[in-house]
Amino acid sequence: MDETVAAVLADAVPDRTVTTTERVGTSWNAGTRTLAVTLDDGERVYLKIAVGGGTERVVRERAVMAYLDATAVVPVPPVLAAVTDEPGPYLVTASAPGELVSERRSWPYVEPDTARRLGRALARVHTVDRPRHGRIVGGSTDGLTVEPTAWSDQLADEIESMRNDGGRFEHHADRAAAVLADHRELVDDTPATLIHGDPHVSNAYVTDGEVGLFDWEAAAVADPAWELVRTATQTIEPLHHDDNGAAIDALHTGYREIAGSLPAGFESRRPVYRAIAHLLVSQFFDLWGADHDRADAIAEWTEAEMQRRLDAV
Repeated sequence: MDETVAAVLADAVPDRTVTTTERVGTSWNAGTRTLAVTLDDGERVYLKIAVGGGTERVVRERAVMAYLDATAVVPVPPVLAAVTDEPGPYLVTASAPGELVSERRSWPYVEPDTARRLGRALARVHTVDRPRHGRIVGGSTDGLTVEPTAWSDQLADEIESMRNDGGRFEHHADRAAAVLADHRELVDDTPATLIHGDPHVSNAYVTDGEVGLFDWEAAAVADPAWELVRTATQTIEPLHHDDNGAAIDALHTGYREIAGSLPAGFESRRPVYRAIAHLLVSQFFDLWGADHDRADAIAEWTEAEMQRRLDAV
């Protein structure tokens, strides 16, 4: 246990003995570090620490989870401790009270029933609307503090955050940025709602028959259509495998069950967002695909899929 973690744990759980700490999953975000912490009575909690300039992410997550817990929009794990100054910033949450969605699927597929529940959860998140797009910079149980920012500017920043400098498919980030530049007016004239920002199956759990969400550090007030497209690409559409259209349909069905319809103008923006969302595949290829036993075939598919999505815009 390094000195930073030790200091944070001494502050967060001063009257408890820490038995073990372990890194959670593969972090693709350099701004935070998450640890699973087992305490002396066997209780397991999760500690997120800001590193490398990730302070705003922890502040954002703390604010959003406090608001969602108070309003019961969607289930979220209880926040046990949160500090925005020294020795943090950090956030301590209880274990998700349910089964992780990532443990309910038959790899590489998400089953339609799970996709439908996820669609319902996203629709509930998107009921939190605001007059304009923006970055969440704080808040509490009473509401969120939003700094007005054009959605196209936020999305441009997200493209750059996904860029893998020097990576095999770095040129995809340039092509996605060009698509966005050509369609800024289209993406800015859109609904403004709360979005989770990273609704991956590893950030979702099932409780009482519905999906809850955690890891809200990328939350924003943005176009809900982007979240649906991102979810499909990142979580449901299989990589270089057979079509999983039934699960995509189920995602949209679940969304409509709560919202009544997909976000206004969804189909007009979907091709643009699909091209950008493919960066979630290509820019992380070195992490998930480079050592695969079919790496060359997967790389060929990754390049061809980007071209297919660009051609559809």
